[in-house]
Order: sequence, then C-alpha cells, then structure tokens
Amino acid sequence: MTSLVRTLRLLAAALSLAMAQANAAQLNVARVLIYSATRDFRHDSIPTAVDALVQLGPSAGIAFDHTEDQTWFVDETLAQYDAVLFLSNTGEGAWPP
Repeated sequence: MTSLVRTLRLLAAALSLAMAQANAAQLNVARVLIYSATRDFRHDSIPTAVDALVQLGPSAGIAFDHTEDQTWFVDETLAQYDAVLFLSNTGEGAWPP
C-alpha cells in the first residue's frame, strides 16, 4: 500500500471518528466500537450484525462505530468509547496489537 493511500485511509478514519464523536456527544448516548477483523475464515453474518447494531443502537441509547482497522487501538482513540465489542473475530492475528 502506498503512503498516500495509507494517509488517506487514516484521514478518512479520523474524520469518521470525529463526526461520530460529535454526534454522540450531542445526543448524550453511550459510544461503542465494533471491531470485526478476521483472518482465515470470515463469518458471512458480520455485515448483517454490524448493520443491525447500528440501526438498533439509537433506540437503546448507543452510538456504534465499526472498524476493522487495528490502528484504532490506541489510548487516544479508545478513550472516546464506553466499550469495545469484538464481533466474530477469527484467526490468529485478528486481535489488536
């Protein structure tokens, strides 16, 4: 992956995170990060589960963000969440460093 692509991915992730944080702060809701990275086998149900959680979240007072990017697992980013949900992670190396 080129450094430009990597930089653009990080910028997009940061922007998405900032927007989600602003929305959650306005609504005074719990913030939960969904992490669903896999190695080897991938559950077909992952996209459906993520969509269901995101759609049902507001009625439960929860704002969900979803990522498969391990770079989100730093103190600065995780401090913005009330919980992390590990969704159908499989295979060695699927967990954050």
